[in-house]
Amino acid sequence: MKVTFFILPLLLIIIFAISKLYSQEVVSPDSINTIHQQLVDSSSNNSFVNIFSALLTPLIALFVAYIAWQQHRTNKQKLKLDLFDRRFEVYEATKKYLAKIGAKDDVTRDDLVNFNIETNKSYFLFGNDIQEYLNELHSKGVILHSLNKKLRTDKLSQDEREEVIEKEGKNFEWLTDQLTKSKDIFGKYMRFKR
Repeated sequence: MKVTFFILPLLLIIIFAISKLYSQEVVSPDSINTIHQQLVDSSSNNSFVNIFSALLTPLIALFVAYIAWQQHRTNKQKLKLDLFDRRFEVYEATKKYLAKIGAKDDVTRDDLVNFNIETNKSYFLFGNDIQEYLNELHSKGVILHSLNKKLRTDKLSQDEREEVIEKEGKNFEWLTDQLTKSKDIFGKYMRFKR
């Protein structure tokens, strides 16, 4: 395949030079007659040159079409890679958000704001399912934040505190489970198809 890129242009240049030589456009008439006598003895060889001259334009066109097709294929692959990179940024932001929650058993307002900023472009990169999933992660984070804020106050009765602790535990567990589940949810958008 790579050898074709070097041989085909060389052949085209040689054919082009020979056709120009015999059509008397490159060299003076005296030198053409001398070269013509040395290289071509009969008129049948001249028809051979005419055939190659006629085939030169289609050969060049095929070569240019091949290059255009290769560029199209390369651009298509680059587009896929760029899209993957942008999607992976959103996936990484989601993992970072969930890891912070898992490490601290809480989420701060700054974490929530940063998560929104870092995943905002998901609307343009993914389908509605990912957008809904990210909204749910954010909502659960807000709930976890408010439940933990309630637990830090002294105004709760023992029963209310136990109820809040139970809700906080379920919410925290759901969010930490998403560390492993998010891989599958994002996966269908992240795989390269051959």
